Amino acid sequence: SKAYLVTGGFGGIGAEAARWLVRRGARKLVLLGRSELPPRSSWESVVASAADPAVASRIQLVRELEGAGASVWAAAADLTDEASLSAFVSQVRRRLGLVGGVLHCAGTIGAPGTAFLHKEEASMESVFAPKIIGTQLLGRLLADDSLDFFILFSSVAGVIPGLGVGASDYACANAFMDAYASRQHARGRTAFRSLSWPSWKDVGIGEVTSARFRSTGLLSLRTSEGISLLEQAWMHAGEPHLVPVVVDHGRFSAEGLLWSPAKRPFTRPDGTFVRGDSGSEPLKACLLEFFSAQLKIPPARLDPDANFGEWGIDSVLLGELVKRMEAVIGQPVDPSALLEHPSVSALCRHLSSRAAPRSALSLSAAPVERAPTAASPEPIA
Repeated sequence: SKAYLVTGGFGGIGAEAARWLVRRGARKLVLLGRSELPPRSSWESVVASAADPAVASRIQLVRELEGAGASVWAAAADLTDEASLSAFVSQVRRRLGLVGGVLHCAGTIGAPGTAFLHKEEASMESVFAPKIIGTQLLGRLLADDSLDFFILFSSVAGVIPGLGVGASDYACANAFMDAYASRQHARGRTAFRSLSWPSWKDVGIGEVTSARFRSTGLLSLRTSEGISLLEQAWMHAGEPHLVPVVVDHGRFSAEGLLWSPAKRPFTRPDGTFVRGDSGSEPLKACLLEFFSAQLKIPPARLDPDANFGEWGIDSVLLGELVKRMEAVIGQPVDPSALLEHPSVSALCRHLSSRAAPRSALSLSAAPVERAPTAASPEPIA
């Protein structure tokens, strides 16, 4: 007799979640998307014309769910506008009754592959909107409904530090969802649960094949695996945060995902790093000066043994660094050297074995300006 709400209900994972709800017996379903469907009277012509495949696909999903016995309301609402969202929730109650559960699948990854200091504010806000603002508003507006569940679809990017490189906004938004569910659970609202998903092969952003993701030992989920894990997670009512994954046992280590193997130098009481004499100090000083200018961090507070990825440095900045290094050492530098020696110290040892730096030159410069980029070169979970 209750209504069930699926945000992002027309997305790949959201649609699969809606199908799962109907198989479990949900008979009143609200699929919340970004735009309204055309009037039902025009559905036949819209599907037949194939002029808008995305709209036709949404219409077919509604028909499929209705054919399985559910009453489906395809709605649109702004998850960041409290007034309009409140009016929408009130309309759901008048039309369908109390809300019995929520699957919060809405989300966007923004501009992944971009270092934090180069991210555009508007892009970051688009990532935060559904996962941070929308989560809080829905949680507040549904406080008086007797919810059986409120499941937040989060990502392992918010749990595994290495997967947040180049996607700090996305990682932040998902980490917020995890913390929010735990906070609500602690306050007695035990319907809340956050699931930190890896990638799904056939839906969502599709299978992730990047070296960074593969190194975690996590596997991209087949749809059947994802739904099976959703079913299992749904039954774990006492856990506010779960990470539903399938792993490659030969590579997976839960403990290893949460720390960096980089060797750390000793630090002084003021927090600056102690650097030994490695024979490449002039070049190291130049490199640290360059990164300091880009990151707006004093050179003394930059760890020369830290992996470049830990600083949020992307391919554009590294490309500029290659040009300046060539000027310093007077020789061409293979860009792959920055991947094979991914820290200032390692890079200095490598370059010093080839040529002595020209001490009169400096790597410091105005921050590198980012040119417009296309889609992410390395998707994340």
